[in-house]
Amino acid sequence: MHYVLRLFISVFLGGIMVLGNAQTQIAFISDAHIQNVDGHPERVRSMEVQVQSTRLFNENYYAFLAALDDVARRNIRWVVLPGDLTDNGQFFNQEKIKEILHAYAGEKGMRFFVTTGNHDPALPLGMRQKNVHFLSADGGRVTREDSCAGYVPQMQCYADFGFFPRKDDCYWESPFTSYTYDKYSYEDACRESVLGKRTYTLCDSLTATDASYLVEPVDGLWLLAIDGGVYLPKEMKDGKWTYQGSSVGYNLVLKHKPFLLPWVRKIVEEARKRHKTLVAFSHYPLVDFNDGVSESVRRMWGDRCFDLHRVPETEVGEAFLQAGLRLHFAGHMHVNDTGIWEGKEGKHLYNIT
Repeated sequence: MHYVLRLFISVFLGGIMVLGNAQTQIAFISDAHIQNVDGHPERVRSMEVQVQSTRLFNENYYAFLAALDDVARRNIRWVVLPGDLTDNGQFFNQEKIKEILHAYAGEKGMRFFVTTGNHDPALPLGMRQKNVHFLSADGGRVTREDSCAGYVPQMQCYADFGFFPRKDDCYWESPFTSYTYDKYSYEDACRESVLGKRTYTLCDSLTATDASYLVEPVDGLWLLAIDGGVYLPKEMKDGKWTYQGSSVGYNLVLKHKPFLLPWVRKIVEEARKRHKTLVAFSHYPLVDFNDGVSESVRRMWGDRCFDLHRVPETEVGEAFLQAGLRLHFAGHMHVNDTGIWEGKEGKHLYNIT
């Protein structure tokens, strides 16, 4: 069945809501960044540190629940969460996210689809994080340390939310699966979705995990989750590699994840051939989110101001446009923007952040 989406865009908890006909309504909620202050009041931070940040810390937990309640009131079943679900990938926050999503799935009949962000995971193998800005009972500051998940525990925690196949899916694949749509079976998908089979060579002999997937939760709708995170090695410390973060997003994908673009091209071609509605999403924008003025901003304020290092290079948008992608949803920037890339042949790629 071929579904036609009519798109109506509105700001929604730093994310996007897409409204179509009753069968294809999808809610997009990006960058929820929850801190489980309800279960861990000792993790409350000062208002001073909040206003100096690009996001809130204390209120996000309750805002996320309010957003999900709003989705439920609208009778929307499909919900996409394009990364940065938690404050910084802390285990106790991820467990709370899993609890919340399972609760809404069970009580409201929702289905959730997640992907990675630059805060979850903050680093590919996880980390220990100290923060000095938590409030003590007397209003003073106290330092607390948390364990933050890497790729493997995060994907295992969110196993029911797209990272792995489910029996009730019509179809599921990753860039590393070998079967075809016509010969799909749930058993084959389970065998090929194990994390040991979803790695690639990052550089030299270092391997890394990629969390990209395609899922068809209902006949005719393809959701394409693109893992745009690349965590390059930084230095060897105590016999182990340390890594950089993935804040720059897609700008490192073409070089360090060369398998992704051909896979996306194949998905687009298959979607057209089989008359599927394809909705692609990632945490990271594919198109300039400054409405074409990034170069002017760079000349006036330099390369590191206004998140210019996160602006996708023109070849990134062009490459995915040439691969056939026309609509892409993202987050990362904590703003609502519709970026449009016009390609060399007059075709357009729409990125909704």
